[in-house]
Amino acid sequence: MNKQFVVFVILLIIMMAIPISPAFAAIPFDSKAIPRQHSELLIRAFDVNASGEIVIAYTSGLVEIVDNMGISIYSKDFSLRGSASIRGIAWAPAPRDYLVAVNVNGDFPDRYVAIWDLSTDQVTIVDQAGVSLAFDWNADGTLLAIIYATGISEFFDTDFVAIWDVDNASVLMRFDEQAERFTAIAWRADYNEVAVGTASGDVIFWNIGNKVQYGSFAAHTDRVLDLSWSPTGDKLATVGGDFVVKAWDQISNDMLSSLPLERTPTQVLWRPNSTAVAVVETPYIVVFDALSNTIITTIDATSSRAAHIWAVWQVDGNALLYSAYNTPNQEVTINIAIIPTTASR
Repeated sequence: MNKQFVVFVILLIIMMAIPISPAFAAIPFDSKAIPRQHSELLIRAFDVNASGEIVIAYTSGLVEIVDNMGISIYSKDFSLRGSASIRGIAWAPAPRDYLVAVNVNGDFPDRYVAIWDLSTDQVTIVDQAGVSLAFDWNADGTLLAIIYATGISEFFDTDFVAIWDVDNASVLMRFDEQAERFTAIAWRADYNEVAVGTASGDVIFWNIGNKVQYGSFAAHTDRVLDLSWSPTGDKLATVGGDFVVKAWDQISNDMLSSLPLERTPTQVLWRPNSTAVAVVETPYIVVFDALSNTIITTIDATSSRAAHIWAVWQVDGNALLYSAYNTPNQEVTINIAIIPTTASR
């Protein structure tokens, strides 16, 4: 382990203990600590669990887990034939946060969703044909909802959603909507329901227990790029190709707030235990209050000349973690922003 890297992590922990509003600290992931060429160490996605452990997916197909001190614990190469590119990664919720879902998207056979059980180091490949566009865990980590697109391209042929039963290693149910193209999915907190975004801008609700669609509404004038439930499950945040992020009341489908964006958004993330929502529009991340429609803070990543940003909230919601890489210089960083609870004056 590079000594300079350890010093960075120690300084990071000290900075996180100080209430700064907002503050930034960068963790450089030194290529010497990873058994891969530096050019491959580009972070595609990552997630953090309640213990502060970070699971990192690199564009090479490598997945690494580091502890809250930045020390590497596990690593695994998910590229079966050297063509893998990981599209997404997610810890299962506690107490099942020994499970990691990995979305591998490359040339066949490097095109699959896998469940990595860290307690046994076993990998279960979800046997479904097609490209996985998105996935999300339910509240207790027993089910994984996955959007698939069949055919040569993710933009052609048929979309469907499969609900994977982790304990039985089988598909619990599958649903599709022939008139729609699915683009995003989110599991409603503490409910047996999912919200699915479509290419037409609609949001569809499915009850998994009853296996029925129970509602839909028009959210955007362009495709839904991402969506996120509030912690209480009574509100939904959506972001679309129309460059707008919106918050909705789940019962009435009334719009609670709407914020125009200047760049193409890629993620929307509801803050745990809060009414705040973060939206990624590279090279910026905007955090705003979904009820008052006021901007709390804006994270500017232009100093890193970011070509891609991936963001997650800490489980307690105190900080937002985001990654960025600079393609020409191949910089790889995970940054932590301490986000205030109210708008800065």
